[in-house]
Amino acid sequence: MPARVRPPSTASAELRREGVELPEFTPPGEVFTAQVFRALKGEPLWLELPATAGALRLVPWERLLEPLGVPVLRMPSLTLPARPPATSRLKVAVVASSIGGEDRPDFERDIPVMIEAIRSATPRSVLVDVFANRAHAPLLRRVLGPAHDVEIHEPPPNGKPARATPGSRIPAAVENPWLTWMLDRLVGVAVDHVHFHCHGDIVLDSGVVSFAGTPDSTDDSYRCVGSPELLAALTGLGAWSVGFSGPPQNLSPEGLRDVAYTVADARPGPVVLQETSGDPEFDELQAALSVIWNRPPPPIPSCVATAIWLDPALLRWNEGPASTAGTDDRVVASRPASATGAALRAERTPTWIAATARVLEQAEAHWRASAPSGPSRTGSQATVEALRFAADLLEEHVKQAGPSGTEGRRPT
Repeated sequence: MPARVRPPSTASAELRREGVELPEFTPPGEVFTAQVFRALKGEPLWLELPATAGALRLVPWERLLEPLGVPVLRMPSLTLPARPPATSRLKVAVVASSIGGEDRPDFERDIPVMIEAIRSATPRSVLVDVFANRAHAPLLRRVLGPAHDVEIHEPPPNGKPARATPGSRIPAAVENPWLTWMLDRLVGVAVDHVHFHCHGDIVLDSGVVSFAGTPDSTDDSYRCVGSPELLAALTGLGAWSVGFSGPPQNLSPEGLRDVAYTVADARPGPVVLQETSGDPEFDELQAALSVIWNRPPPPIPSCVATAIWLDPALLRWNEGPASTAGTDDRVVASRPASATGAALRAERTPTWIAATARVLEQAEAHWRASAPSGPSRTGSQATVEALRFAADLLEEHVKQAGPSGTEGRRPT
């Protein structure tokens, strides 16, 4: 029998926490007998669900469509795939926030397993910065201490960073102590991937990520962070991809799924969402990250508890200037031959370069998605000129930065 799922909403999330049983949703039986799926022959099934699809976007389709026997991928709204990192090592930030004492055993078991899955997803070296509750830090240091590429950061006093790190520039829109802590400590060098191991929730029919009140908190209080603040933090870090892992007793899997969709709607770059309860060994997460990070990608996994938002062009992306020369019609200055493109391929990409490039990529992607007649049609010239002016300005700053640019400092 096909799997079922309860309909998500603010009310249903509250009722579920109170133990109230709700009606369940089951896909029509015709879905599993359609001849078109048999013709896929193992090729991935792409789901394209616009914002107008409403609650259908919050359904765990990967689990419900498992009887089809084919991989399921989710199509992002933006059509400008951000260039995959081409460096020999990746920099990953992991934010793992448990809420109250009940989460502690699960988190202390899951975080090391998750980090190992992240590091094993690619043959490249992976540097991991971990931001976890102060209560988890001693155990994590004992378990992960021997790993030279993993750093367990010490929470700031009272959960509030002093913002005194030289060069620290925390976006004004970011106020959550977990995010400001991460931004303050990761100043200078851009992050390739940010991964959140946190609860989800639904507030006013919008998904949010739920963090403990502060990294020092040990009670059941928590703070909800909406997508705008989360997106500001991701851009401030210069992140290329983002992932979410909901704990086994996630307050609202639908809320976290809504956040993932909102992020995929707002910025180019892959998004991964994992339900830890259905992937306790993080095998699916490892396989999903392997697909988005490695070129050429391995075979697409048939995940049940993990959703992947991915531009189809990335599956055909072959690293190297020869494969994209003459075929990239981007306006933003991330071409292989540009100084900006070279900086983005550097081992220690300055945050200010990556963050500005992400802003320009987002602007161009949204423009392309909204242009009714395509980006090269009449009426687009003013937008093209504005984007090119901003990209040329970034290019000049990158050229002028010289050696100081590699240390994450803006040119003076």
